[in-house]
Amino acid sequence: MSRSQSVAVRYRDVILVCRECSGDAKRIAKTLKHAVHAFEPRPRVVRTSCLDVCPKRDVCVTYLGSGTLVARVVDEDGVAPFVEDIRSLRS
Repeated sequence: MSRSQSVAVRYRDVILVCRECSGDAKRIAKTLKHAVHAFEPRPRVVRTSCLDVCPKRDVCVTYLGSGTLVARVVDEDGVAPFVEDIRSLRS
């Protein structure tokens, strides 16, 4: 049986993007990466398996960090409000 190990990571916050959603998760993850690039420290954007909270034809995006925020992002237009919510949680 293997033992779990703790490892140091270079990021404090994580943004999870469901890659199995009907929407264009790959493009939304890329847009999010560019949008949070100026954040210090920068959150890590990770595409993940289904989070089981995704509405049909939307992409579920979850922020884990100072607080927790779950938002639906229908397309790239929804990224900016999501990033502003993250900015307000981090301040």
